[in-house]
Amino acid sequence: MAQRQYNIYGIAAIFAAIVIALLLLEHERAMVLSDVRAYVAGEGFYAKAQKRAVIQLYRYARSRSEADYQGFLDELAVPIGDRDARLALLRASPDIVIASEGFLRGRNHPQEVDRMGRFFIYFQDISYVAEAIRIWTEADREVARLQALGGMLRGAVAAGADPAAIERLLDDVAMTDNHLTVLEDQFSQSLGDGARFMVLVTEILIFSVAILMLGLGWVFSMRVVRNVRHADAAVRQSEARYRALNESMVDGLLITQNGHFVHANPAGLALTGYTMEELMGQEFVPLIHPDFRDLVLARHRQRSVGDGAPQRYDIRVLRRDGDTFWAQLSNARVDWNGQPAVLTIITNIQERKDAEDQIRHLNDSLENRVQERTADLKVALEEMESYSYSISHDLRAPLRAVNSYAEILRQEHARELGEDGRELLARVAGNAHFMAQLVDALLEFARLGRSPLDRATVDMDTLARAVAGDLGAMSAVHIAAPLPAVQGDLLLLRQVWTNLLSNALKFSAGAAAPRIEISATNTGSELVYQVQDNGIGFDMAYAPKLFGVFQRLHGPDQYPGVGIGLALVKRIVERHGGRVLADGAPGGGATFSFTLPDAA
Repeated sequence: MAQRQYNIYGIAAIFAAIVIALLLLEHERAMVLSDVRAYVAGEGFYAKAQKRAVIQLYRYARSRSEADYQGFLDELAVPIGDRDARLALLRASPDIVIASEGFLRGRNHPQEVDRMGRFFIYFQDISYVAEAIRIWTEADREVARLQALGGMLRGAVAAGADPAAIERLLDDVAMTDNHLTVLEDQFSQSLGDGARFMVLVTEILIFSVAILMLGLGWVFSMRVVRNVRHADAAVRQSEARYRALNESMVDGLLITQNGHFVHANPAGLALTGYTMEELMGQEFVPLIHPDFRDLVLARHRQRSVGDGAPQRYDIRVLRRDGDTFWAQLSNARVDWNGQPAVLTIITNIQERKDAEDQIRHLNDSLENRVQERTADLKVALEEMESYSYSISHDLRAPLRAVNSYAEILRQEHARELGEDGRELLARVAGNAHFMAQLVDALLEFARLGRSPLDRATVDMDTLARAVAGDLGAMSAVHIAAPLPAVQGDLLLLRQVWTNLLSNALKFSAGAAAPRIEISATNTGSELVYQVQDNGIGFDMAYAPKLFGVFQRLHGPDQYPGVGIGLALVKRIVERHGGRVLADGAPGGGATFSFTLPDAA
């Protein structure tokens, strides 16, 4: 039905387009003829004013009155105005304003001035109009000659010339007037020929368009007839497909109108346990489990008035035999026999609900087991903390004893030990000190993985300067601008500055003038802090190893250390949500950077 209406509208649109096109062409023809008539009328004003100007000049020759000469100039202003209009329109960029002023001085009607300008611009290359412009241009020269003769006559009268001289001037005026008369007739004839030509062209065009549009209308009408036949066949085929789809659907399909069933597919009847005769005309409410009736009724009322009710939700459906099952309802407003109705798709989701119940039971069981295991881990963690303290004490105690015995030997028995003994004693003390550093670093590294962060606002500028002072490196450290504050753990961030500045001092100690530059930049999402030194640098091929535990690029004898400082920096920064970076070149210094979230 909709296809047929579309075809009828299409035919009507075609014929409406034919009428509109013909009307537009007829309107354009009328406008062109009106413009031509305006030019012809303007030529009449032009000719009359020129003739009156000649008459005024003859009067002036007899009366010697300045009023008659002024009348000559006033009448001559009409053809001069037309000349100014034509020259303005012949420019590379036509000046419509100046052209309009010229046509108005030519005594043309104000309502026709704009159309005259557009006609001149659009049609000036047509042969008839071009010929009229040529005649117009030649007439301009004659008008200029007439204007000059008037000036010469005035001069002769003012000088008291003899009558014979004045007569000769008047003879020239008469000759110019006769030439202008001929040109004016040619101008009118040329425009008349052009008008007749344009009428012929537009009539041919109108006739051609009419034939073309009628042909298109006939072709379209034939297509409409063919489409109607195809549409009827498509409707029959669609109805057959609908019946097959309706009968083969796995999900139930029910349609209710005014709260009563008006249609059901075989799957819907099977799910509800009713026959078609039993279900048709029955209210839908008895099929809903009592626990869900208020919900379904509320959403049905929302949908009936066009409110935004959810289109899909889960309920329990009550079968004819009293059994229930979980179903998912998918609803949509439809037109049924010309009246609004609600289409409902019923999907049996009982198996899914049973599986969800099993998963929920397993989740509850797993949650209980996780809670039990978490409690066990907490106890184990407390035990490990106790063991960590015990291990720390057990490792540090013998190391402190070794250091103490070495110091006693150095102070009280240095002479008996001799040079070799003192050297061995120094090695023992150095290795004991190294072992103490290693134990402290390992314990600190292990503690970082367990202890929570104590977040507070940290003044990074004050902290960096304090660490530099503690290391005795204030003369070598330069901070160009105050460093921005962050949210973080003060003690851990102090450890970051301590490790980075200690490294920078250690590896730039051999420089002629050790210099460490500290700076910070804000990228908009994070703060980037940099520590740059002028030390020995490193090969970028080894950069991935720098932040590993016990990773060293140089021997401990040359640059003492346990190889865990940068690993600590990496772990602390990452726990704060940042990253660590390294850049350098052999002999070109090194730059270590770390990022932290912006405190703002």
